[in-house]
Amino acid sequence: MKIRHRSVRTLKTLCPDFEEWPQRWSECDRDLPMGKALLDDMAPLIEHLIARGRADRTVKRHCTHLWLLGGEIIRDVNLSGEYQCDPHEHLIMAIDCGEGPLCRHLDTEAEQEAFDATCRALYRFLRESGKALPVKGSDKSKTRPSAAAPVRNGLSSAAPTPSGWTIAESDWKHLRRVQPEALERLCRRILQAVATEASSGPGTAHQRYQKAWKVFQDRDEELGWAFNDLKRSTALSRLAAMRHLGLVTEEEFAGFSDELCRKVNHILAYWKGK
Repeated sequence: MKIRHRSVRTLKTLCPDFEEWPQRWSECDRDLPMGKALLDDMAPLIEHLIARGRADRTVKRHCTHLWLLGGEIIRDVNLSGEYQCDPHEHLIMAIDCGEGPLCRHLDTEAEQEAFDATCRALYRFLRESGKALPVKGSDKSKTRPSAAAPVRNGLSSAAPTPSGWTIAESDWKHLRRVQPEALERLCRRILQAVATEASSGPGTAHQRYQKAWKVFQDRDEELGWAFNDLKRSTALSRLAAMRHLGLVTEEEFAGFSDELCRKVNHILAYWKGK
């Protein structure tokens, strides 16, 4: 009689490239420490799922979603330049509302919902481990000023959003369709402005380079304000920012429910009053 030996299930066997994630996420050398720190928060969850006897397929699905989550966080930090913030705090801010950020690699709502489920599992695990609280003394509104409120034309305060304000599922799906084109419009606008500064005007080539770089820095605030950390809990303020910047057409805006349009217009009126 042959005895079948059950193979040892470990993080290494179920996710052999786990240690390589920081290098694969990285767009510059400053991203590597951030990525390695994220692994320290993610690894215990995977090991916990294995210890609980979860099926290989389930563990691997969570690994895939954690890989996507880390990539979105590193991309967000890379765009915003917020390397001074604690990596754990970046992670908690990305998942603390029971959902993950809008993932650009997922095409369907079902895929996004499965991704959100992993983010909820990670947050719940960290909370039960006593690690879900942001770093002491941290302030989300301070670490993400460009993503929290208008910073252009003297607008510096976010509109108060009542706790009962949510986004309907149909509006969330429509926003997922509108967001990529709105982002493209802003990027084209920024590139055009940079090209104008770089190719014309008085001064040396170095002076024009400095002006072009200044455009990138200034307009990156707009990009962060409208698109960073986009998820259901931030959807109203992000859509209002897109609308304020002229990135959503009238036809696209009309595709949202009357209730959501009213809420967005309320936020815009508040900003205008400031």
